[in-house]
Amino acid sequence: IEHADLGVVPLGFRLGLETVLAQILAEVGDKPLVLAGHSLGGARALLAAGLLAAQNRPPAHVAAFAPPRVGSLKGLLSGLPCAAYRYRDDPVPLVPFSFPRALALVQLVPPTLELDVWADHHLANYQAEAPAAV
Repeated sequence: IEHADLGVVPLGFRLGLETVLAQILAEVGDKPLVLAGHSLGGARALLAAGLLAAQNRPPAHVAAFAPPRVGSLKGLLSGLPCAAYRYRDDPVPLVPFSFPRALALVQLVPPTLELDVWADHHLANYQAEAPAAV
């Protein structure tokens, strides 16, 4: 679905995000925001970063762990301190196939092409391998 600021993004990833983001902004005021999330939360962190950038209020940092593809976000994340991480063979960052990535993926551990790829999606893997700066 076309969004005026973000371009074409998966509707399910965006539902309710703008309402929650408005509540967060009302709570934190002018303080810098750091956004992070895993899986759907990672996708929403990227979308929120795009919305904030479109409002000339870019986040201080974004860390998205195993985020699905959210679209190009009209390049709004370009130049922002953002990273999207993938652990080994985690399949989630590869879907939905019809959407481009907003960011290149940082591969935390090289792929192994093992059969149990869903085991690679667990948050604990990302917690163990995430860079210390995140």
